This record gives sequence, C-alpha cells and structure tokens, in this order.
Amino acid sequence: MSRKMKIKMLSKSIICGFLITLLLGVCGFSGRCDVIRSSVLRLHILANSDSESDQKLKLLVRDAIQNEAGYIFDGAQNIEDAKRIATDEKERFLTIARRVIAEQGYDYPVDLVVMQEYFETRTYEEVTLPAGVYTTVKIVIGEGAGKNWWCVLFPCMCLPAAQESSELSKVLDDAEVKVAQSNPQYEVRFKVVEWFQSIVSFFS
Repeated sequence: MSRKMKIKMLSKSIICGFLITLLLGVCGFSGRCDVIRSSVLRLHILANSDSESDQKLKLLVRDAIQNEAGYIFDGAQNIEDAKRIATDEKERFLTIARRVIAEQGYDYPVDLVVMQEYFETRTYEEVTLPAGVYTTVKIVIGEGAGKNWWCVLFPCMCLPAAQESSELSKVLDDAEVKVAQSNPQYEVRFKVVEWFQSIVSFFS
C-alpha cells in the first residue's frame, strides 16, 4: 500500500472517529434533554395584544399567578403531582386571573388549559431549557394575540427569590442540571436538539 493511500485511510479513520464521538456526545446530551422536558411544568401566558396596556395587564396576571404558585405546588414531589395539581386547581388559577383583569377595568375573557406545547430553546435567568414538547399551563387573555411570557411552575422557578439551580436539582441529577446551566450561545448541541425536535414536532 502506498504512503498516499495510508494517509488517505488514516484521514478517513480520524474523520469517522470524530463523527462517531460527536454523535455519541449529541445522543447523551439529547437523552438528558429528554429528562429535563419530562420533569418540569411550564407556565405560558399570552396577552390580549401588544398594546402597552395589554402587556402591562399580562404582567400583573403573571405576578398574581406567581404569588400563589409557590403555595399551590408546595406539596408536589414530581411532574405527575404537578400536572394533577395544575388540573385540579384550574379554577383557582382562573379566579386569580379574572380578579386581576377586573380590578384593572377590563372585561377580557381568560382561558386556561394544561397541555403539551412545543417550545424552542429558551433561557430563563441562568437556566436554559432545551427545545421540545413540555407539559404547560397555558393562560390566554382575551384574543391571546400579544407577546407571551413563560417560566417554570414546577419546580418553582417563577418567584424572584427562587434559586434556579437548587430548584432544578430537586428533580434532575447533576448531569441534567449541568445541561440546563449550559450557555446556548456556546453549546452547539442545543441547536442540533432544536433542529431534531422541530422536525418531530412538525410531523406530530
């Protein structure tokens, strides 16, 4: 075998080894992303419109929901508990939202549904949640045509005093918390996972 052929084969072997290593790394990363998606309950609030007053109203509803969420989900030990509580306490959430809306002089209807919803990769404070489908408490104010706001209801990361990492460590192991603390600007695998999850969501 000529020296040129040996160099060519060596180059191919190195490239194959690199691709296999990259694939295994992405698979492991993707698996930890799966656990994150299946372990948290998100809150998603849509404003009536993008007007300044409607956006302000959305934030007031958010604040009221946040203040009660800590008490409502206090007994939840896992995502199944959180989903059950969210469903059982639907009217409580709606009552809170309706009260705030009425106090501000609006008569917008408000709807709430516990659903499976697709999100792109999002960063909240120091935590990044990978793209994919999450169980979500979705609150729609009026037409729901305005900019949205989201956070994590379980484990409770909506409250200003919540320590994101310590809250996540209640339901995730160290490797999964490390993924959630990764910076998507430098973690290319987030983009790979988002690309794959967007395809899965499209066909679903």
